Amino acid sequence: MRDFSVVGDGATDIAAAFEKAVSPAAKFRNKGVAQLNVPDGHLLTASFNLTSHVSLFLAQDAVIVESMDYELK
Repeated sequence: MRDFSVVGDGATDIAAAFEKAVSPAAKFRNKGVAQLNVPDGHLLTASFNLTSHVSLFLAQDAVIVESMDYELK
């Protein structure tokens, strides 16, 4: 996820970064399970879609916080 400029400050919406990260990871699903590593921080996001065979692995101090502001996207 760091390759997608994720900011874990709890204020910056990172939904677009999640979506950009899921797309290339999904290309590996035929070889098993693709893994997205989520860095430390409070990660603010509107909803985003995961695809099958893609797993999120959260760092020990990572917290995903859903925004209720649906205008973020």
